[in-house]
Amino acid sequence: LEDENYRIPAGANVIIKRVPAARANKNDD
Repeated sequence: LEDENYRIPAGANVIIKRVPAARANKNDD
């Protein structure tokens, strides 16, 4: 169960990192 709990936040971290990346792309545009 602990491993699964760690897997969820790990995926959220990827999404969070992608969000600011998309914002930077919009600024570049």
